Amino acid sequence: MIKRTALIAGLLALPSCAAPSDTSASSSNDEQLAAHETLTVLKLDPKRVTNPTTAALREILHGYPILARVEVSDPAVIHQVMAKLEQGFAAEDVEPTRCFLPRHGVIHTTDDGRTEFVICFQCSWYFAVGQHAPEGRATTSVVARRALDRLLRAEHPQEATVIGIPPGVLEQWMQEGRVVLIDVREHDEHAAERIAG
Repeated sequence: MIKRTALIAGLLALPSCAAPSDTSASSSNDEQLAAHETLTVLKLDPKRVTNPTTAALREILHGYPILARVEVSDPAVIHQVMAKLEQGFAAEDVEPTRCFLPRHGVIHTTDDGRTEFVICFQCSWYFAVGQHAPEGRATTSVVARRALDRLLRAEHPQEATVIGIPPGVLEQWMQEGRVVLIDVREHDEHAAERIAG
């Protein structure tokens, strides 16, 4: 009896054999939470489609055909891009023009909902639709453009890159004969605003 009691006491004194904590479950939960926020970066055709038949044949974002898209799921990249966009939206030293030929679109989805941005960095106007959208059009600086173009080029290296040139620089290049200006806008757009030459 004494030996049996001693054996039981010894077994009770052994270290616990509980299974080690499952850290993979914790990391999985973190990834699941992060996956609730996604970002889609779009390259848009700036010529808006108004014909319903044509629009039905193409992938459209608020009337503008989508030429290329990049799906972003990395939380760090999403944070960086959204921070750049918000910095641009908050900029006060913006002098917008009238063209509104958007070549960039962004779709930001979180647990709160979905917000879609249509952006023209050329004239510094954008509009948004959705959960966190301002009313009507608003202005933006070009600070986020490089980040969006970098994502598009990485996924679609064959796509041509559109760059913005300040009017003063373009005028100087034209005077020096370094560039030829070809205006491909519609007649009403050309009549409303154009560069002489």
